Amino acid sequence: MDQPDTSTPPPDLEDEESADEAEFAELAQSLDVTPEELQQMMEEDDDGELSGLEIPGKSAAPHRPSRRVSFPTPEPWPEPVDAGELLDRVTRAIAFHVHMDGHLALVAALWAMHTHVLAQVTRTPRLVIYSGCIASGKTTLLSVLSCLVFRPLTICAAKSNSLIEAVSHRPTLLIDDAAALLQGNPDARALIRNGCCRSGARLLRMRRGSQPEAIDLFTPIAVAFDGDIPPVFAGRAIGIPLEPLPFGKTAGPLSPEARDNLSQIGRMIARWAADHAPANLAPVVHGAKGECHDPNWQPLLAIAAAIGDEWKTRAIEAMKCVRGVSATSELERLLADIRPVIHDVRAGNCPFTGPDRKPIRDADRVRSIDLIDQLCSAQSSRWGEHGRNGQPVTPQALARILANANIRPGMLRFHTGDDNAPGVSFRDRGYLFTQFTQAFERYLREEGPIATPEAA
Repeated sequence: MDQPDTSTPPPDLEDEESADEAEFAELAQSLDVTPEELQQMMEEDDDGELSGLEIPGKSAAPHRPSRRVSFPTPEPWPEPVDAGELLDRVTRAIAFHVHMDGHLALVAALWAMHTHVLAQVTRTPRLVIYSGCIASGKTTLLSVLSCLVFRPLTICAAKSNSLIEAVSHRPTLLIDDAAALLQGNPDARALIRNGCCRSGARLLRMRRGSQPEAIDLFTPIAVAFDGDIPPVFAGRAIGIPLEPLPFGKTAGPLSPEARDNLSQIGRMIARWAADHAPANLAPVVHGAKGECHDPNWQPLLAIAAAIGDEWKTRAIEAMKCVRGVSATSELERLLADIRPVIHDVRAGNCPFTGPDRKPIRDADRVRSIDLIDQLCSAQSSRWGEHGRNGQPVTPQALARILANANIRPGMLRFHTGDDNAPGVSFRDRGYLFTQFTQAFERYLREEGPIATPEAA
């Protein structure tokens, strides 16, 4: 039997291909690219970033194409603004929409204003919005800030190459659910660690078919976290701890009208930055160093001082109230609680016993299980209910936290006995006290425990 001629497609297939071409052209138009550019993007899409698009001629689930990323720059307000009245208005607007006291609202307001004068500062602190409770206003605060900061970009997830490409445009990154973004993303962690200083490292990237380029990581970042501040932010962050609204109280809704009002305030901040900051901010930064040794607060205090002495005083008070709680991470609080345990062991005030029930005589080391016992028995301890089910911290969890300071347990030899009778020698997992020396110097500024949000 003769085979049918398949050299040319049947008319109905030609019509189908024409329809696919029309749909492809329409899709390219919706993405603001030409069909040729879209085809090239698909061919170079090694990471599968376009895999969610419904391409004509291919089976795919219905999908609404995403919008091209933009970095909106607020147009300065047409009239001059009074700096003091502006800062007061920004502070009140933030406190209206998010349940927080005046000190926290002022800190958030100053941080939003500093994003508009990034060229005048040498450091941009990471603003960490955190809470152990749901519905505490973390996402709302990020939404409010998105109307106030310079070139906002709000995200909850991103691939490394997309994140670094965005940073090359120097936006203000507002990251919700930041724990998911940081997990397994070394570029994001490098951005957090090194992008807070103007003199920080640059990320080297090789584009296909071009020369290597160095991406400047200096850009403002605000993040929202459930629970404690991760150690990666230690020494780089100003924290905003939030609590849920009291029963029966409500916060101001973020209606379209409210967003328009906040956007107008953002334009006023842009006008303030254009009129005042370049001439007045830089000298104040150097003058403020004698009042605060924490470089994260320098740009915020400098802005407050440039606005007026009253605001400078209020900013310093806010710093004192916020710094003791918000700038600490889980690692810092653990180290602060371990330090008095080490002092007690060295002074002989911790009668740990070995397998023979006789006291351990070593004053330069501690077993993991004994350290946990002391941490959990301390008054107002948070380590007795560290786990999700309210269980005490485990040796594995303890090691995981301390590993962020390069402190790891090992098999050590311990000796028991007293003046009346010798004991035994045995091996167990534990820590040498010399392992903590550098961590104490790096993370803890002064003697004594660090406050916790619960105690505050």
